[in-house]
Amino acid sequence: MMEGIKEKLNFILQKHHGKQDGLIPILLEIQKEFGYLPKEAMLEVAKFLGKNPMDIWGVVTFFNHFRFTPLGKNHIKVCLGTACHLAGGRLVLEALERELNIKVGETSPDGQFSLE
Repeated sequence: MMEGIKEKLNFILQKHHGKQDGLIPILLEIQKEFGYLPKEAMLEVAKFLGKNPMDIWGVVTFFNHFRFTPLGKNHIKVCLGTACHLAGGRLVLEALERELNIKVGETSPDGQFSLE
């Protein structure tokens, strides 16, 4: 892990030292700092809390709020609620996936676009 990232991560973890219910707040703070949850950070959180890394993975995959890749410079969110669905939201999403050559939750290889 790069030194600057490790320093920021250690600062976040130390703020939560001794708190028993700290997993979600720690993960949210890490994502706020880095824009996503780096794999190395999740491993450090598991070590810090004395938990199995798979337990951490289970939590972060349960909540759709967490991201595992950095957002692109241009983050695109497509509404798929009822009104948006009726107005063709799914078609817009499919067109964006084709045009950008990425799926929902991914970032383009050049880091320019992410799709949600």
